[in-house]
Amino acid sequence: MNCTEVVAPSVLSYFTAAISAILIVVTVPGNLLVLITVYKDPNNDLRTPFCLYVVNLAVSDLIVGCVVEPMSVVFHFHEGFRAGAALGDIAVIHMSYFISCTASVLSLAALTFDRFLAVEWPVKYRTKLNSIHARVVSLSIWLVSFTISFIYFQVGYIEYAFVFANTSICFTLFTLVFAYLRILNKMRTQAKVSASLRAGLPNTRIRLRTLAREDRVTKVFIVVIAAYGCCYAPTCVLIYLMNFCKSCSCYSIHWFRDMQFLFVLLNSSLNPFLYSWRLSSFKSAFSVILRRYSRVRRASSLTSASNLFEQIWDIRWKLHSLYTIEPNAYTVSQPRNSSTAFTNRRKTLSFPCNRVNSLFTRGEVVRKISETSVISSRGNFPDKKDMANETQISLQSSG
Repeated sequence: MNCTEVVAPSVLSYFTAAISAILIVVTVPGNLLVLITVYKDPNNDLRTPFCLYVVNLAVSDLIVGCVVEPMSVVFHFHEGFRAGAALGDIAVIHMSYFISCTASVLSLAALTFDRFLAVEWPVKYRTKLNSIHARVVSLSIWLVSFTISFIYFQVGYIEYAFVFANTSICFTLFTLVFAYLRILNKMRTQAKVSASLRAGLPNTRIRLRTLAREDRVTKVFIVVIAAYGCCYAPTCVLIYLMNFCKSCSCYSIHWFRDMQFLFVLLNSSLNPFLYSWRLSSFKSAFSVILRRYSRVRRASSLTSASNLFEQIWDIRWKLHSLYTIEPNAYTVSQPRNSSTAFTNRRKTLSFPCNRVNSLFTRGEVVRKISETSVISSRGNFPDKKDMANETQISLQSSG
């Protein structure tokens, strides 16, 4: 059914725009922190092939948060206002959506398959696979995502969504289930072998340790598969309804279109919390970065406070010097050589705190400065020598 000429309901457009705006707040910071953590790598343990796949996943999800979701907000608000959008703008939104989401889904498959290889063939994985292989796989993911998305221009959005559901989504789901079953089976086999080799140890200890490992891995994969299913199972159902429901109205088709779109965007906001922040290496690295940042902020605040104190003390000293230099503070004496000498008897810094605080009021400082004739033409406070010379001249003229 061709519903491109039928305008979507305004409520649906505003709802999609609002949810897209909320997802931006979650997607961008979460994936950006993953990239910053891997880039800083304070513990030097995040340069593994697995972490490169995590970076590839974070980059694709960050593109979703920085490009697809903001454009979705703008487009759906225009759609709600009945302003419409150019066909070129719609094509840009759809292409960026399909390219980034395909790369995100395939990165999930690469992550899962990497864990399967690490458990199934641990020796070969450590000796044969390195970061170069991970970069080649990541580049291939983007190449496939970019190439296959051009089918959109031939068949349109609804038909290509059907292609997306039956290729990328189904392939990744099959990889998740297959890897989980094989990893669980491999762990049970290894537990039996280690139990036979360690006949001296109590069987209960080995059994409990094996059950704990299996329980931990099972929980991780259950969370991953559940999150993937919650996001992409409704997406596939809605995509099938868009393509095969002949009795559905265009009103329903628009609801199916926007809801499957939002479910895919939701997965990009959940990925950093499912695949990165659940790992102890990422948690440890992020805590180190956070502690370093806190120390830098604390040192910066202490430095700025110290500089501010020095400036305040300098102003206080200048104001004190300005207030304590008066004609009666100086005396003229006759030394033994009968020459006139000027002796400066400066009062000590001992006036009360309330008086000091009153000196910092702007009006009084300006008034006192305007009444003083010893201020230089540059507008700076005079030093002690200039003030003493000025006072000596005034005393001599008065005498």
